[in-house]
Amino acid sequence: MVTLAIDIGGSGARALATDDPDAPGTEARELRWDRARVDDEPGQVVELARSVLGGRVPDAVAVAFPGSLDAAGVVRRWPNRPWWTGVALTARLDFGVPPLVDDDAYLAALAELAARPEARPDGLFYLGLGTGVGGAWAQPGGGLVRCEPGHLIVRPDGEPCSCGRRGCLQAHLRTADAAWALALAVANLAEICAFRRLVVGGGTSGPALLRDVAELLPRVARPGTDLPRPEPARHGAGSSLRGALLAARLRAPSCDERTPT
Repeated sequence: MVTLAIDIGGSGARALATDDPDAPGTEARELRWDRARVDDEPGQVVELARSVLGGRVPDAVAVAFPGSLDAAGVVRRWPNRPWWTGVALTARLDFGVPPLVDDDAYLAALAELAARPEARPDGLFYLGLGTGVGGAWAQPGGGLVRCEPGHLIVRPDGEPCSCGRRGCLQAHLRTADAAWALALAVANLAEICAFRRLVVGGGTSGPALLRDVAELLPRVARPGTDLPRPEPARHGAGSSLRGALLAARLRAPSCDERTPT
């Protein structure tokens, strides 16, 4: 059984194909967007996927993607890369089986929750810091909820954001106020959502940022708020890819369901 996982992000993409449903078996391959081929970034993803498949036909494919699709699998919106609008992503990444395309932060949270099952009763909030900011909330004892924490307003007259507004969290993560903005957003989330575990991943997270956020949280939160302490993602910057691999494994047919050859 071959499962294919793809993670598409603002700086490039990663892909992993494995014959073993219980272990990756091979390292992921990564690409950085070729600026000379900016109009064909989806084509670069297709080439990457074919390279990891090595001629194999996958039984299941899952794709972590930060933009939004319509019902036909066409990219409807990706503010950080608007030239993807109109790309028939599901069709482009059909390698013999229709791919499951889901939110990258949701899939990352799926992988992080699977890595710490003891967190389910406490609730868990995942924040993925990269070109944008994604998130998902695992309700205490319940399922995962997709959300957009990157567009929480931390300063109404603040930095312009790619979404068209000003003062969004993700716009301030590129400034010297990054730790303050993240702490304020987490404090607000902690008042609205029930969670005792905060997991932070993505390519722009790091130990220094998490330490600063932990120190700032009590200062920006309303007195009496039960605040979580930020902890790093178990899979680092690879949580979305691991979540896509997990989703592909769950989607793959069992041996009894596959068509005999």
